[in-house]
Amino acid sequence: MRYTCLVIGGDVEAQFEPYYEYLEFDETEGACWECGGLDPERAGCDECAGSGRGTMNPRSKWDWCRILEEGPLASVLAEIRDSYGDEVSPRVHTWALVLDGEWRDRYDEVPTEPIDSYTDRLEASLSDWIDRWERLVASRPPDAPAAFVLYHQ
Repeated sequence: MRYTCLVIGGDVEAQFEPYYEYLEFDETEGACWECGGLDPERAGCDECAGSGRGTMNPRSKWDWCRILEEGPLASVLAEIRDSYGDEVSPRVHTWALVLDGEWRDRYDEVPTEPIDSYTDRLEASLSDWIDRWERLVASRPPDAPAAFVLYHQ
């Protein structure tokens, strides 16, 4: 799936890179490529023999990306609004924020249970996401360097 991310702060590429799927780690630090190191899947995983360990980036969020807009934060937000055609668009159409190298996304604080479907998770996360997005973006000056990034997960 393709998503968008707003990266705020200097050196956009350096902030975004730690979340690259193919960034490899030592087996003691990384996750298994087959089961992702996740508890329910790793018990029967032949690849890691149930350890959950491998060379995959455990923080991975994307496997390719493209910068769509780059410049001062206020200008980037204006371009997002123009692209989507409404005032609420930067908050709704941004799926993740990277601030000071820390990835924050729409689902960070949404429980996975008992919500079943992607649509349920999306609806449950939206109002909280808008509040968090506004708070985080408002904490940065309008002339802060920023980029709007299209990424694939």
